[in-house]
Amino acid sequence: MIRAKRLHHVVLNVTNLDTSISFYEQTLGLKVVARNDERGSAFLSFGDEHHDLALFQDATGLPPEDIQPGLVHMGWQLESYEALKAAYIEMKEKGIEVFRTAQHNITNSFYLRDPDGMVVELFCDRFEDGFNVMKTMGPRSDHLDILTGEVSPERT
Repeated sequence: MIRAKRLHHVVLNVTNLDTSISFYEQTLGLKVVARNDERGSAFLSFGDEHHDLALFQDATGLPPEDIQPGLVHMGWQLESYEALKAAYIEMKEKGIEVFRTAQHNITNSFYLRDPDGMVVELFCDRFEDGFNVMKTMGPRSDHLDILTGEVSPERT
């Protein structure tokens, strides 16, 4: 059975990126680590993690079936790539659909939906210091074959 290490981050669909950034900076003390105005996204952190909160204005760049009011997805951290691979195999064996796999610059991930259709990301970090990687490289996403580890450009 899978055991997540912890709930790591939340991704929200927002109506105004600037207003939401300002709100989370002022109310919780989060700081922007990376921002991409072309994608309408910002990744915020308390300074220890690559991101504690990600904001997407109108979920820019996501397929229409993945756009949810409010919650885009919640990210559950696993201990290692081996744990991620085992979880992927377990989901397949249980007949739970994995609809996306990805290697982000900071994580290896796969995505599934809970019984109410909310998106759940299971991931493991790729770097010990993901905060500085996110700060310098920003967000990125490529397709990952979880079983082989092969990475290719994201499929659309």
